[in-house]
Amino acid sequence: MDAVRFLGIKINIHLNHSLVKKELRAHIRSFINLTKTKLITDKQFCYIANHILFSQLLYKIRNTPLSDSACKAFNQTIRSLYKHKCYFSKTAPNAMFHARMFYNLNDVWTEQIANIATTLLNQFNNAFPLIFNVSTIRLFSLQQTEFEITSPLKSWTSLHDFKHYRYNNIATHLYLIQQAKASLTF
Repeated sequence: MDAVRFLGIKINIHLNHSLVKKELRAHIRSFINLTKTKLITDKQFCYIANHILFSQLLYKIRNTPLSDSACKAFNQTIRSLYKHKCYFSKTAPNAMFHARMFYNLNDVWTEQIANIATTLLNQFNNAFPLIFNVSTIRLFSLQQTEFEITSPLKSWTSLHDFKHYRYNNIATHLYLIQQAKASLTF
């Protein structure tokens, strides 16, 4: 048995990202097939994509965060549907669709980073002692493994690539936040 479905998410012991990517592609494809022929305005499409599609995608990648390049591929698929539905050319600038002043279409990478930052902040500012203690132990273990002088929450310099950290959720989250050129303050 390679994967188990639990609450609508496929989970495997090996944290196989290709399985999650395949499931996301199928979910986006079914969304495209559903909305492609519907008569909806550009604002309605943005609302549906931002509030329904992206919420579902973030739920599915909660246990298996994706790299920037993987998220960009999913964004490109959603954006091309949006351009097609609104009769924009394929060469229309992507920034226009994500800018707040225009369509404010979310993207998977930005939403994932915001979700990760919130998760980390909640994890280390939790009033429940068990979660805080387990997280602190994992953090000290990561600090020793990476030969860090200070806590990885204060300064994080990754020694490896993304795939190396896939079995450590805190390390994966810190790595992705670093890749997004964002920072956390506790």
